[in-house]
Amino acid sequence: MPERKSPLTKLPLRVPGQSLEDKIEQVAVDEYSKYITYGAGSVGIVVLIWIIWLSKTLPNPWVGTICGIIGVVYSIQGIYKTNKRLRLLRLGRDGERAVAEALDSLRGKGARVIHDIVAGKFNIDHVVLARRGIFAIETKTYTKYSNSQISYNGEKIFIGKWEPPKDPVHQASQNAQWLTKTLKKKD
Repeated sequence: MPERKSPLTKLPLRVPGQSLEDKIEQVAVDEYSKYITYGAGSVGIVVLIWIIWLSKTLPNPWVGTICGIIGVVYSIQGIYKTNKRLRLLRLGRDGERAVAEALDSLRGKGARVIHDIVAGKFNIDHVVLARRGIFAIETKTYTKYSNSQISYNGEKIFIGKWEPPKDPVHQASQNAQWLTKTLKKKD
């Protein structure tokens, strides 16, 4: 019997926010399963110990109950942290997709737009190939208060008085440098 192969000769282009989508899926599976399993196991141990104690055999259920409570509290805290992390990842993904929609309008003007270029341990969110040059675009999406202004002082970006923890200007510069080196190697 002949070997079955995909009709695709090359992989399709990545979609905007695909790296974040992959990370969301990884976090959801890894983190939730860990905390749910730990919490459920803790409850199972407590139930088992209480059944043994109620049937008038040893051991004492208080040690197991304390361990179970600690396990459940740990699991609830972990689920809370995972929810927060997933919320931030989804915000970033949605921001990348919104920027992608805006950039896609450049296609009508002859530009080519490529999304989510994976480069080792980082990715470039968008690259625009246009007549006037090649542009690496870094997307950052932050929640902000309605009256906050986004400003740039020539070196750093601020949201109101808040400075983002990761320097997006430096990151965009690093991405552009990587892209320049990579394109020069292709010559």
